[in-house]
Amino acid sequence: MVSTLWKVDELASTLLLIRFYENLETLSTVTALNEAQQWLRNLTSEGLEALLKCLKPQIDRTFKLLPKKERTRFVNAPLDGALNRKPFPFADPHYWAGFTAIGV
Repeated sequence: MVSTLWKVDELASTLLLIRFYENLETLSTVTALNEAQQWLRNLTSEGLEALLKCLKPQIDRTFKLLPKKERTRFVNAPLDGALNRKPFPFADPHYWAGFTAIGV
């Protein structure tokens, strides 16, 4: 089980867990989580932009499945601070260090 030690940013959690599950195909749980944490920490703003562009069709499909009330909540949500133009938007440990693997 992978959990967090504190409340973690939703976008950071989503990206880290996508990478973690991709890693599980070839790595142990602990190694997969560690690699995903390092990947998120080192993700550049350009890499984030390219990744979000690549994920857009999946995001759009999922968005259409949400009830209208939920869609409004996400449309009206302020942009996350991580999406600003920092060279490494998730470098701060708050975004990736709180994840832990339990029961491995």
